[in-house]
Amino acid sequence: GILGSAQTITVTKNNADFTSTITYKCGSASGTIADKSASASISWTPPTSLASQNTTGTSLSCVLTFTTYSGSTVIGTSSKTITLSIPSSIVPTVSLSVTDGTDNLAQFGDYVQGKSTMKVSISASGSGGSSISKCSTSANGGTYTSASFTTGVITGSGTLTISVTVTDSRGRTASASKKITVLAYTRPKVSALSVIRCNQSGVADTDGAYLKATFSAEITALNNKNTKTYQLQYKKKTDSSYTTVTLSSYANAYSVVNGTHVFAAETGSSYDIILKASDYFTSASLSAVGPAIAKIWSIFKKGIGFAIGKVAELSNTFEVGWKSVFHKSVEVKENVSVGNYVDRSTLVSGGIK
Repeated sequence: GILGSAQTITVTKNNADFTSTITYKCGSASGTIADKSASASISWTPPTSLASQNTTGTSLSCVLTFTTYSGSTVIGTSSKTITLSIPSSIVPTVSLSVTDGTDNLAQFGDYVQGKSTMKVSISASGSGGSSISKCSTSANGGTYTSASFTTGVITGSGTLTISVTVTDSRGRTASASKKITVLAYTRPKVSALSVIRCNQSGVADTDGAYLKATFSAEITALNNKNTKTYQLQYKKKTDSSYTTVTLSSYANAYSVVNGTHVFAAETGSSYDIILKASDYFTSASLSAVGPAIAKIWSIFKKGIGFAIGKVAELSNTFEVGWKSVFHKSVEVKENVSVGNYVDRSTLVSGGIK
């Protein structure tokens, strides 16, 4: 028979007046099925609790003992061994919980690609006396065997499934799964930055006393809960520290195309300019040079220096602000240095192209 399912015990009686007491013993468990019953057909449902008498198999032996009475006198005994199957419904139980190991859920309402981790906790137990012998969880492209663990940062996005399967000492399994939503994320990007001389209204003017920075940048919205800040940093080339301006006009924008900022700039100086875009996690920046006013030639006002095609800004230096073509050989007595804004791909073996 099967534990938990009714079965019939048929008693062959040699005398209609005889009665039978029937008991069972399975491992260390025992009980009485009938006590001095006159019936020749007795129904018995072996209790599922007997499963604990075999925690490594799916069936167990049970000895039924029959004692026959005539009145109160024992006439004789007999026994029969039967096999009881442990029903397939007796399987282990398992559940799992998943949280963000980096607490990004509190900020964004969902997990974040490349930033969040999965903190997984497995709760499992055997049934009918069995014990858990194996646990296997699939998460973030990996397999984990412990009851609690934290994955690396989540590589995918969209709806992701975490699945766990446990095996008990009988070899029976149970599974559970949980789905989470992961927001696609890319770090901030400043895709363009250009700077021109202009007047106070931002209209292009090569002799203007202002500079206008034009930029394009993008920040991932993350359920519109990501933070976003755009900052412009600028300084004269001869200065050592930057002035930083937070561009509040774009405080609500996750994407900026051709955003602008105009600021006063000394006409005789060129400027180093950096546009920085920052979110909750990190930042990105792009650099450019703001030109001095246009000049055919200029003498450095603070010392010895001369420039063609720009304002002279450096002492003891000859500066050229125009694209230059030399139609004859050029001899260099000392080292040639390549500035930050020169396309280094033009350097070739044996000299400069």
